[in-house]
Amino acid sequence: MYYNQPILIHLSDTFGVTYDKISNVPSLTQAGYAGALLLVSPLGDLVKRRPLILLLCIMGSLFSIGLATTTSLEGFEALSFIIGFISVTPQILLPLTADVAPPEKRAQCTSIVLSG
Repeated sequence: MYYNQPILIHLSDTFGVTYDKISNVPSLTQAGYAGALLLVSPLGDLVKRRPLILLLCIMGSLFSIGLATTTSLEGFEALSFIIGFISVTPQILLPLTADVAPPEKRAQCTSIVLSG
């Protein structure tokens, strides 16, 4: 979610726009993430978590490829928003870890997943 910030100058050169125009990209990514925290994260309690995590990972991969290959600034902004929206996998993965870990190892497993 934060990888676009260090390369904003390069992105503005690539798309041929001003820095002010390209600086919307991180804001859109964060807005997508905030929306997903509100809308997608609760799905982890309503549907099975493993298929949801798999779907989010596959979608993240596909949209990241689209992000790398787009030549349109509007497309880049839209894909950045979508990438932010589907980047809530860790918020769904942590409760899954707590559910599948044996009770005596739950804290250890959760801390391993949380630390990456």
